[in-house]
Amino acid sequence: MKARRAANKRKAWFRVNRAVYMNNTDYYQPDKSNVLSPEKIGIAAKCAGIEPKIVFKNIYFGVAYNQQHQLVIAKQISDLIESKKEEIRLLVVNNLTKFFKESKNKNHAAIVLKEVLGILCKVCSRNKVALVCTGDANLTSKGVIPRPIGGTFLKHTLNVIVHLREPSTSYPLVFKATLIKHQYMKTPKSVMVNTTKTGHMLLSDRC
Repeated sequence: MKARRAANKRKAWFRVNRAVYMNNTDYYQPDKSNVLSPEKIGIAAKCAGIEPKIVFKNIYFGVAYNQQHQLVIAKQISDLIESKKEEIRLLVVNNLTKFFKESKNKNHAAIVLKEVLGILCKVCSRNKVALVCTGDANLTSKGVIPRPIGGTFLKHTLNVIVHLREPSTSYPLVFKATLIKHQYMKTPKSVMVNTTKTGHMLLSDRC
């Protein structure tokens, strides 16, 4: 019953709202796991109880292939959100820190990343759009919670930061999610997130 109510809420959300998905990836890399395909969207939509055609109709996509292109795409998304006032309510940025991580000039990469994030945060704040980003964390010793890479601006700008620890190879895969920054909750705080494998995709059973 609860699952049905949750699915109905998701359907209702997509009928009146739209989302933007920004992917940061090297399209020519052999591993295409970070390239979002229509097949993956369809599988995720069905698992969430939503007709794929409803989701396809209400998502805008932007893909950045390098650091400078990331800045261009961020500006295009900002213009899109401004032009679609009160329609777009969610912006998802996948692999935000990819080009920072791969850059040999960290100072310049941090400046570009700061500009990209600044553009997206400002437009989302003005238009009441929820912003969700994924990125890389630094390497730490056992028992120390990793922090996001990308400079201090990123750490201070985002209101909520969660670290997902990759599980062992055992099945089903269980991720440890640790809340490391929140405006109104004590941190750190951890929960275990179970996943299910569907069509070569891992989906949280909390969806």
